[in-house]
Amino acid sequence: MRYELILNRHKIIFELEKDKQIQEKKHYKEVRAVRNKQSRDMLDSIENAYKGKIQMLRAKLITERKEQRNARIAQIKLITELEKTLREEQVYQIDYLRNMWHCEKEREASELHSAD
Repeated sequence: MRYELILNRHKIIFELEKDKQIQEKKHYKEVRAVRNKQSRDMLDSIENAYKGKIQMLRAKLITERKEQRNARIAQIKLITELEKTLREEQVYQIDYLRNMWHCEKEREASELHSAD
């Protein structure tokens, strides 16, 4: 009977140890799962932060390209207008000088005829 009692005690101790190890293993898995989730969440957070920065830089680049294109268009328009103005001024001055030349020729011709 004493032997059975000791054997029974050992069975109980064995079962308690077995349950304790099972609980520890379960707890370890839970802790590991929580840490894995925290690590994934942290990595996702970092990745999202970089994605946000990349998107911001893309938007800034697109905006800068549009601004540069608009500046080039405005510059081309300004140069075209200046060229047109200069051509008009050139034509006006040439016409003015031609008229003056014709007037001078006519005056010289009339002075020659009146001197005769």
